[in-house]
Amino acid sequence: MEKVSALQTALADKQNDIALFQQKLSTLPDKVSIIDILKGRPMSRCDLEKKKLYDLMQFMAYHSRERLIELFQDCYNDHRDINKVLQMITRLPGLVKLVGQTLIVMLEWIENRKHRQAAKQLCRKLNQLNITMVGPLNLRLSFHVVRFP
Repeated sequence: MEKVSALQTALADKQNDIALFQQKLSTLPDKVSIIDILKGRPMSRCDLEKKKLYDLMQFMAYHSRERLIELFQDCYNDHRDINKVLQMITRLPGLVKLVGQTLIVMLEWIENRKHRQAAKQLCRKLNQLNITMVGPLNLRLSFHVVRFP
C-alpha cells in the first residue's frame, strides 16, 4: 500500500510539473531575436560558435529538403502538391529497428493510395542510393512503408 501511495504522490508531482511547464511554455515567445539577447553588447566567441552551428544546421536541413524534393518529383506526378505530400510523408510516425548493420525505418500506413504509392516509390529510390550513416556505427539505412493498415 505504501508503494502505491508513493507512486500516486510521485505521479501527482509529475503531472503538476507538466502543468507548470506548459503554463510557462505558453508565456514564452515562438522566436527570440539574437539582437534582443545581446542588447548592444558584442557577440562573445561562444555565442558566435553557437550561431555558426545553428546556421550550419539550417543550411544542411534546407539542402537536404531540396534534394529530397528532387528525388520525390519522379515519384509523384502532381507537381502542385509535391511539397505538401512530401511533408506529410516525412512527418509520419513509424518504427525504427536495427537488424545487423541495417537501420530499418518503417513508415506508418498511408490511407490515400496515391500518396502511399508515391511514398513506396520514394523509399525504393532512397534504398537504391544505399545510404549509410556517417560515424563509428556505419549503419546502412533502409526505408519502407507498412504493407497493411
